[in-house]
Amino acid sequence: MAASGKRVLLIDADLRHGHLHRYFGVGREHGLSNAIAGAMAVGDIVHRGVLENLDFIPTGALPPNRSEFLLHLNFGTLLETVSAEYDLVLLDPPPILTVADALIIGAHAGAVFILARAGRTTEEEINESVKRLNHAGISPQGVLFNDLSLRLSSYRYQFHREPEVQLAYSK
Repeated sequence: MAASGKRVLLIDADLRHGHLHRYFGVGREHGLSNAIAGAMAVGDIVHRGVLENLDFIPTGALPPNRSEFLLHLNFGTLLETVSAEYDLVLLDPPPILTVADALIIGAHAGAVFILARAGRTTEEEINESVKRLNHAGISPQGVLFNDLSLRLSSYRYQFHREPEVQLAYSK
C-alpha cells in the first residue's frame, strides 16, 4: 500500500511478543504502550519514514496486563488521532487463537483480515478464528496467506499453524 503512494502507519499491537521493530532497525521502547499509559504523546512514538510512505509505532514496554491495557480509553483515542493523518492504519496483534487481544483490537478496526501461513495453518484453525471473531461481533473481510512459495511448474499448498490477525483501522 505504501509503495502505491498511500500514507500508511503500521502499529505493532502484539504487547506480548511484538518484534516488528527489528525489521525497521528501531528500538521497542517509546511505543504504543507508552502512549496508552499517557506517558508519551503520539507524535513522540511514531518512527517516520521507516520506508517510503510508511511510518511505524513499536510496542513500547511490554505491560504485565496486556489485554486489560488495550481496553483503556487512550487506545481508541490514539487510533482516532492517527487515522486523521494516514490513508491506512494497520495493526498487528498477537495470534487470535492464543489470546483475546485481537478481539479487543478488532472492535476498533474498520476491516479485519485473518493472516494465515500458507502450508502451515490448518483449515480448522482458520474456521475457529472466524468463529471467535464472529462471536465477538466482528466479520473478517478475508484471509491473507503469507509464506506462499509459487513454482511456475506447479501450484499446491497445505494448511498448518495458527493464524494471526491483521487489522486495519479507519474512521
